Amino acid sequence: MNTDHLRRELQSDLSASFPKQGFPYQNVAALVLYWTEDDFLPPCKDEAREVKDLFSTGLGYDTVVFPIPSTNSRNALEKAVVDFKYAYDLGSNLMIVYYSGHGDPDDKRGKAVWAAKAVGEPTIDWFEVQPHLENASADVLFIFDCCHASQAAKNRRKGSLELLAASSAGGQTPCPGKYSFTRYLVDELQKALVEKNGLQVDELHARINRRVMQTTRVTPVHFTLRPDPAPSILLRPHSRSPSTASPLSAFTITVSVLEPPSRHSIHKLGDWIKRTAPNSISGVRVDRVVDLSGSLRDFLLDDGKAGISGRFIDSLGPKDKGLLLTDLNKLSQNIVDARISDTIQVAGSGITTSTPEPNTATDGSTSLGSSIFQKFEMTAQKLFQNVWNVTSKHPTFQGEDLKTLQQNEVAQQAGLTTTIGLSLLARDDEQVADPEPKFIPCEDFIHKRLLGDNDRFSLATKNDQLVIVEIVRYLPGEDGSPPPSMKAQFPKTSSFLSRPKPEYFKIPRCIGYTQDKSEGWYGLAFSIPEGSSTHSTLEGQFSQSPRVPLEIRYRLAHRIALSVYGLHSVGWIHKGIRGENILFFHKSKNNDKTSALDQPWLFGFEYARETGQSSSQQPEFRMNRLLYLPPSRWGAPSAKFGPEHDIYSLVSQRFLCPQRPVIGLTVDKGVLLLEIGFWVNAEKLPGTSMKHIRKAEDAQAQFIKSAGKDLSHIMGTKFAGAVSTCLKGHVGERRLDFRKDIIDILEGLALPE
Repeated sequence: MNTDHLRRELQSDLSASFPKQGFPYQNVAALVLYWTEDDFLPPCKDEAREVKDLFSTGLGYDTVVFPIPSTNSRNALEKAVVDFKYAYDLGSNLMIVYYSGHGDPDDKRGKAVWAAKAVGEPTIDWFEVQPHLENASADVLFIFDCCHASQAAKNRRKGSLELLAASSAGGQTPCPGKYSFTRYLVDELQKALVEKNGLQVDELHARINRRVMQTTRVTPVHFTLRPDPAPSILLRPHSRSPSTASPLSAFTITVSVLEPPSRHSIHKLGDWIKRTAPNSISGVRVDRVVDLSGSLRDFLLDDGKAGISGRFIDSLGPKDKGLLLTDLNKLSQNIVDARISDTIQVAGSGITTSTPEPNTATDGSTSLGSSIFQKFEMTAQKLFQNVWNVTSKHPTFQGEDLKTLQQNEVAQQAGLTTTIGLSLLARDDEQVADPEPKFIPCEDFIHKRLLGDNDRFSLATKNDQLVIVEIVRYLPGEDGSPPPSMKAQFPKTSSFLSRPKPEYFKIPRCIGYTQDKSEGWYGLAFSIPEGSSTHSTLEGQFSQSPRVPLEIRYRLAHRIALSVYGLHSVGWIHKGIRGENILFFHKSKNNDKTSALDQPWLFGFEYARETGQSSSQQPEFRMNRLLYLPPSRWGAPSAKFGPEHDIYSLVSQRFLCPQRPVIGLTVDKGVLLLEIGFWVNAEKLPGTSMKHIRKAEDAQAQFIKSAGKDLSHIMGTKFAGAVSTCLKGHVGERRLDFRKDIIDILEGLALPE
């Protein structure tokens, strides 16, 4: 799908909005209204002048002051409003109208009327003047300090319109003075300018509301009147001269959206960026607009787009074709659901009072949108995985033809070239130098603490960047060098880990490898999530966080399984799927550790290799490791390590009989899924005793015992059923399908209702 025209349109919109050091509007203008003669003491004009000074001097806005005359009031006000609109009504501007005075209801029509005095003339039917501003292209903010102020609320068709009112319809507001709405407005806005250089209108309302509740208890209201859900209008100082400073740094941001790119969605995205951009943003460059789901549809359904004659989907067998068409239909349904959710949120925020704290959901729209987004994300992810799996097995794309597909434009747009590159690295022993494995001298790392003999992970800094180094120790040879196999494999593993990978792989980016010859270890250095300062392992979390919500454990199990599945899909084997190799990152030592437990990261790549490479036949006798290995790998291994053994570590597979080829598999016990289900280490599973285990069959029997009724009671029948399927290794007469029988079930549990 060609989306370059959308990129240019978004770039044009944003370029026009960032000439002045990141402010979302090209210009802001305020119209300050009050009566020349009123019956307040002190008069409203005194506070109105303070508002004028705040807007013009404190915020740098163009400010027009218009005292409403007592004669010919309606015509004079209407002309002032029309002139104001004519001068400032541009789509990239914000217009503010402030009014202080009396407000009376129109008893016949229930609409807003302004008055100079509590009784008698002059009066103005404001509801007849307001439509001039309701149809403006610019964003509009009404700030009304009068009784019955919220009666000005009315739907609007174009840009954002918000009303910050001193009282609701039928409500009375304090007179000018110590407890007036305007007094609180000026005070809180001035504080916000000092504290954080501005704030959004919904937050300003919340601040005023807190002050009011301590004194007059006349509740101010905030109405949002817009056609689409969007952030509240931002009030921030406006620089009158364009910034000439060169950018000190730049960030690359990927924004995921629920619906396919269109002019409508692009404009919504542009509005969001302009309204919420931090003050430090001096410009935005749009590099590309990508429609991955649309490109996958093109790859499957359009003639010749996959580099073969005809439609790619027509070249598939009935099973694969049906699978992909089902995924496409589900994705379309998720997009429909997303639009329905969007409509619900629009309806929910069309005219609503905002009395809670900013960003606090008042209904189910936020959770509904989050749920639909997760479903959309998982469905699109599943479609991508299935398209890749079918493509990688397709007879047309074997050998050199896979390299040809890497140059295919639609495959690039669909994101397939990422997995193609990983797969080619696994297939081709000579394709190591792209990217070149980066060796980093160990002296370049400053470790947070001294390394102990048993440390496997170390937080360190490199060029002031916090990284984590995975330590892999070895027994040096007579000349002090590492084993030849490790010396040869480490650069290739580093190259694989440094390449871009789909997010669902849950593998952090490797920045290079290092070696400490004097201590006898290699190290893989990884970047870690921004803001993180500590880490923990799944193995450690069993005791550190003894109570973890069910939904978090479902998501954890699904994401780990999906990570292993992703590795195998590009021809790589992990060889260490254990709790000690599943890491979580936390912002501080004191924060809630469970908040990160559904974001696992896969480590433990000391033995990771391509599927076709030879594996170590080194005997293994450590019980805490044996529990994750199939019987054929206990003691002196009788079988070469293959993808099925990674799955064994997750769901414990073993060969039907050692001498038979890999195609004959069964699964006879679960380890990592059982641990997550019971939330204990495998050696402490309830109803089991590992002290007397001497052979694989004994461990098998104990794990089968653990996966009985107790697991159903704790995790539900679906989760327990998935583990039971692993234990049996088949579904009826059919062999286990890891995608269908395990991952899809875990996915269903991980998705919110």
